[in-house]
Amino acid sequence: MTENAVFDDETLSVHPSASGRGIVDGSVSAPRNPGDYLPSMSAWLGGLTRARRLLADAEWTVTLDDLVVEWSEDTGYFLPGMDDPVLRAELSRFDF
Repeated sequence: MTENAVFDDETLSVHPSASGRGIVDGSVSAPRNPGDYLPSMSAWLGGLTRARRLLADAEWTVTLDDLVVEWSEDTGYFLPGMDDPVLRAELSRFDF
């Protein structure tokens, strides 16, 4: 996975906050190809981690559907298994 990976099916949609608690909300669709899912999540969560560190005074909530992605000062936003090479290899077998 490179730092500048491109996932053609994904576009970030940013819109005014519907909750009234924030300035903006955003969303992105997960890739259709299972082999791209973990690299895509790594790229998006890595970008959000960098943004949060740049805008440290802002309040942040990152979710995947109804799952809150926890913040860690050490790793940033991260999901268990995202860096597992065996899991990535297995998912890549399902490329279509």
